[in-house]
Amino acid sequence: MQNYVSFIAVQAIYSRGKHMTEMTKTDIQRVALKEAEDELCALGHTLVNEGWDTTTIALTLDVVRIALYGSDGAGNGVEQFAVARDRLASRRAEESAARH
Repeated sequence: MQNYVSFIAVQAIYSRGKHMTEMTKTDIQRVALKEAEDELCALGHTLVNEGWDTTTIALTLDVVRIALYGSDGAGNGVEQFAVARDRLASRRAEESAARH
């Protein structure tokens, strides 16, 4: 998945006319995270409109936004990154247990 997102990000860069030789690894990672954020937001909106629980998507967005912007938009910064990842891992464990 990570390679696919990076590939999409590189395609987006090329489509905007910026050459790879001008990009740093950090630039590419930021573009990839922004692409992932946009896709998760669109997916979350669709699922909410259909009545689905989107807690996992929201928690994933918290992790992505802290990595991308240094904050999740709700006051949690880089110092809370590990906590955000733990919340996401706990939610995934709950979902997995509910399926079995």
